[in-house]
Amino acid sequence: MRYIRRTFAALAAPALVLGLSACSGGGGEEGPTDAAPSSSSVAEEPTEEPSDQPTEDSSDEPTEEPTSDSTTEEPTEDGTASEDDSDSEDDSDSEDDSDSDTSGGTTVQGLWVDDSWTIEERDDDVCAFAIDASIFSESDEVFSCGANADSAIACALEEGEQVLCITNVRDRVAVRFPSPTATSTELPIARSQDPTPIEVVLPDDVSCTTTMHDNANGQPEGMFSWYECEDGSLLLSSTDIAGTFDRDDLWTTQRSHDGGDPEATAVRVASFADPAA
Repeated sequence: MRYIRRTFAALAAPALVLGLSACSGGGGEEGPTDAAPSSSSVAEEPTEEPSDQPTEDSSDEPTEEPTSDSTTEEPTEDGTASEDDSDSEDDSDSEDDSDSDTSGGTTVQGLWVDDSWTIEERDDDVCAFAIDASIFSESDEVFSCGANADSAIACALEEGEQVLCITNVRDRVAVRFPSPTATSTELPIARSQDPTPIEVVLPDDVSCTTTMHDNANGQPEGMFSWYECEDGSLLLSSTDIAGTFDRDDLWTTQRSHDGGDPEATAVRVASFADPAA
């Protein structure tokens, strides 16, 4: 009997193991049924995320970036810079044109010796040779002295018996000397012709000054020149020195370069010798 019970127990143990295995196998079949809800919840997440993300990308970021970077700020800044540049160019052009502006007509002014001039001292009375009214001044107090070689083309009395005369306008040179002749001469001296400028400035800022005699070098045939410009050009006249300029609100003259045909040129400034300037 003891042997039979042991045999039965031995046979029963495997049966128990098989029963337990059957129970765990049954739980495996119920596992997919329990996991189904979790798989469905995973399927719901993609439905929520795409609905949020496209809404943020399409409504916020694309709207802000084009407005701030490409359409509003950059064109405005570029446009402002171009306006500033154009304003500075306009100002620069305006400053450059102001020097040559003749829209207001020719400026007529006085010119006299100042501290910037070179003054040469002489001991002889230049006026003892000759004294006459200066053709380069509108003032009755200005006269000329000496010979053409002295070039004392516009003179005025100073204190004592001293006389100061312009001799070279372009280089700003004058001469001073004692003159009992000028001191004893009654002024004004009668004029033989109308005054003409001692210096003119053309629209290109070129200065032209008198030569006191007809310049026989370089002017076209049949023309005369008593004014030579600092660039080598000549101002022409078909008659005398007084015929060099046509005087209106805007003076004009005939100008020749290197003996070429004369060209009508405006006069920006005309200066006459005047001690009161």
